[in-house]
Amino acid sequence: MTASPLHIVSTGPAMGLVAGGPYDELAAALLRQAGFVPVSTGRSSYWQIPEDLAPADAREIAGAAYDMLRAARYEVTIAPELRPVPAAVAREIKAMAGEIADAENLDTVIALLAPLAASETGVLAEISWLIGHAARWTAVESACTYREGLARMVFGAAQALEVAQGELNRVVAALSWVPEQMRGRNAPPVRAEADTHPQVTAARARSASPAGPGEQSSPPAAPARRPPAPGRRP
Repeated sequence: MTASPLHIVSTGPAMGLVAGGPYDELAAALLRQAGFVPVSTGRSSYWQIPEDLAPADAREIAGAAYDMLRAARYEVTIAPELRPVPAAVAREIKAMAGEIADAENLDTVIALLAPLAASETGVLAEISWLIGHAARWTAVESACTYREGLARMVFGAAQALEVAQGELNRVVAALSWVPEQMRGRNAPPVRAEADTHPQVTAARARSASPAGPGEQSSPPAAPARRPPAPGRRP
């Protein structure tokens, strides 16, 4: 594989090219499979997206080439306007949603949600981190006179995702508290107390237990005395 980075850059509204190299056989095969065509000028050679394609199709080809080259462990960069939407992540989440819909046991649901809920690897946490960087750039680097207000808006979006990540963490924790006998899709009915976290159940049991030997329960408070009626002696 080549040690030089490959660069997928845009040269027009409907065209992109790969600069860098040299290219080995695998890189050339991946570029051809994605839809690039080789171009040679006599002094240089490169791979280019066909010029007669619509911008959306050109972006799709560039994104496919970027994904395949990275999967093959090539060092590759891409112009921001050609960067593919993270469709692979969306497809994976959609597949996980289907598995949750078909799950026969709550354990499967918890196992699929847990990686998303983890604050270190959760999707929401990563997106929040990305948006936070955009907010900091907007606050510091932007030339807009009203950049501080824009930065606050972007920070707000990042914080909303951070809050959602925390809520997802709590959801997974709450699901893990469900008793084993209630985790099946068609679990039989059980006592209402079984739907409570064990710590809560224990606390209720302690508060409901009778006083032991030598322990006196607090007497009820005496009712407040009414003031005497006017004209009568107390």
